[in-house]
Amino acid sequence: MSDLHGPLPTLPTLTPEPAAPAGVSPDTTATWPATPGAVGPVAPAGGRNRGRGRTLLAGVALGALVGGLAGGGVVALTTDPGTPAPGSIAAAAISTVPVEGLDVGAVLARVEPAVVAIATTAATGSGAGSGFIVTADGTVVTNAHVVEGAQRIQVRLADGRTLDAELLGSDPSRDLAVLAVDATGLPVVELATDPVGVGQPVVAIGNALGLGDTPTVTTGIVSAVDRSIQTPGARLRNLLQTDAAINPGNSGGPLVDARGRVVGINTAIAGGANNIGFAIAVSEVGDVIDGLATGEVPARAFLGVGLEDAVDGGARITQVTPGSAADRAGLEAGDVIVAIAGAPIADADDVIDAVDDRAPGDPAELEVRRAGATVSVSVTLGSRPTS
Repeated sequence: MSDLHGPLPTLPTLTPEPAAPAGVSPDTTATWPATPGAVGPVAPAGGRNRGRGRTLLAGVALGALVGGLAGGGVVALTTDPGTPAPGSIAAAAISTVPVEGLDVGAVLARVEPAVVAIATTAATGSGAGSGFIVTADGTVVTNAHVVEGAQRIQVRLADGRTLDAELLGSDPSRDLAVLAVDATGLPVVELATDPVGVGQPVVAIGNALGLGDTPTVTTGIVSAVDRSIQTPGARLRNLLQTDAAINPGNSGGPLVDARGRVVGINTAIAGGANNIGFAIAVSEVGDVIDGLATGEVPARAFLGVGLEDAVDGGARITQVTPGSAADRAGLEAGDVIVAIAGAPIADADDVIDAVDDRAPGDPAELEVRRAGATVSVSVTLGSRPTS
């Protein structure tokens, strides 16, 4: 039996967030030091990341994936972990605590047939994750980091069949991937399209720790919504936070509501913390999934600046990418963005969010402090580079 993803790091003393590394534009994909199995800034319990009050929460494992993260964000995979001994800690992982008002059996009857286990083989080894079927002819949704670097991808269906899978499309900036298997008449999940509320009971289903032929099931509630975390490869937004136990191997599996609808895609866990997991809200990424299924990665807006929080409020531009939207509009290093489309900007995160909420080609009117005066700058956003 190969070693699994090791114990998640102990939560350290919270420290101020460092400035973005030189040469990295925060409105692209900022890469923090890629400690295996750990990621950088996570929104504090009180709300989303905010300026100088932001903190580092080390030990968030990107994707609850069996197998750690190797340098550069490539998944370091492990072989089949085998079956745990009765009474062991691993065996205890399959237990669950009932949530009042939640009929777990009914939810499972509806969803479990469409949940799959994913096995990958890469130059670095092999690993395991989860996914779920969204079309009867074999379209499967999972996390991008589950299949990153994989030379072979196999999907084990609930009926026991193991099929080779083709990667149709992957978007690491959103940690989403879509696969296809050659099969028809498959059971499918229902995707929720309405927003999820805090306190709503949920069920997490997936290939936790690669324990066996049936998925692990855990229950809990939605602890928070609209969370943001920084992973080694991307800043993920609009996440659901849940206290349902999510473990290595759950990556890409569904987070399901009491009606049996998928509300989230399990993605990350916080090491050294109690019951803090994160899932991508499916209501926010339906168009992305549709695009990936056709091999297209939906474009994201790009301003083309490096940013830091300004001492007196706003976001200071530290650098401008040549040829970018910011460069064409005449923005300069040292400018402080204080408003976009009339909405005040308190810090660099506000700029990142404002850009992410727009599409390539959208106009944006920026108010900028420059040399003691406030000036207006009209920008037409570009497309985020794919590399």
